Amino acid sequence: MQFYTRKSVAVSLAGAALLGGCSTVPLAPAGSNGWQALGEMRDYGPQITPLEVIEDSRCPATTDCGQAGTIKILTRITLFGGDWVRDEVLAIDQHIEVADGSVALVAVLPVRKSGRVIAPGEYLFAYRFDGGL
Repeated sequence: MQFYTRKSVAVSLAGAALLGGCSTVPLAPAGSNGWQALGEMRDYGPQITPLEVIEDSRCPATTDCGQAGTIKILTRITLFGGDWVRDEVLAIDQHIEVADGSVALVAVLPVRKSGRVIAPGEYLFAYRFDGGL
């Protein structure tokens, strides 16, 4: 028997809604620990928690933009059982040096669509830690 937490069900449902009703969420990028919702902590060696979407100026998927735009996520990085905590604003593929490695935000769902506002609870994030903690 498999048990689900309320948060895991909410994330699964949010992921399905992101895909227009499809029942699966795309696989998370290689090297990540899977998709995370805002406020959800994952242990990569350092613990990583996306806290807030600071900016989402990505170009909508079906629009021809002169500039790609960016997404910036306030991210909490915790080491040593909470003895070291740092909040950083990360953009896609930006690396932050942490201990003996680096943390990067590698993907964000959903893609932006013209004329549609993304609610905070719809976002999913994938991070990667490169290092040897």
